[in-house]
Amino acid sequence: MAPLPNVDGDSERGSSLTRSALKTVRTALDVPERELARWRRIFDANAKVIDGEKYLDPESFVNAIAPSGDLTKIGRAQFALLFRVADASRRGLVSWDDFTVFETLLKRPDADYWMAFQYFDVDHDGYITFNEFKNVFTANVGPDAIPFDFDW
Repeated sequence: MAPLPNVDGDSERGSSLTRSALKTVRTALDVPERELARWRRIFDANAKVIDGEKYLDPESFVNAIAPSGDLTKIGRAQFALLFRVADASRRGLVSWDDFTVFETLLKRPDADYWMAFQYFDVDHDGYITFNEFKNVFTANVGPDAIPFDFDW
């Protein structure tokens, strides 16, 4: 599958990129209307109104995507990491368009690789530098992890 554009929704250019990304995503993967309606119900049930628009903040995003019930295998903190991927505009909020792109991309066969790339590509330039990798990796390693020497 072809790579999809990064979306920056904070400018007029970003708005057109959002529409372009949505069109690309929706044509690349056929999402049934029934599924879009289900996503809309989930989004609306968890969204907060900010400046007259509905958005998911980090907590409401996790509420929307994390399954209810047993979270012993994957905790809320791990689901919260995905917020950074879904928040394409980097404004701390996920719009309906961002949520649709995020959910649709989860249907891609390469979704796990795409998500990891987006997570490590902090500046969204399409490349992961050594420093980006090192900083993200270091920030997400637990205290019990085996030490890794980046300077060998």
